Amino acid sequence: MTWGLITTNLAEQNITVAEDSKMLPGDDVNGPFSAFAQAQIIDEHAMAGTEGRTYAELGGW
Repeated sequence: MTWGLITTNLAEQNITVAEDSKMLPGDDVNGPFSAFAQAQIIDEHAMAGTEGRTYAELGGW
């Protein structure tokens, strides 16, 4: 039941894994593997934009 709820919710968002992802580029985010792939590339982009610092390390917010 949980799997069905999550995959349905993800599919409704119409998200696609970023083309520069090392895993499943261009795939529809509709399950745990594609969601993981998208999360990984989001993290990579965030770290590049903050010179490798995490949110907690940025401070001053």
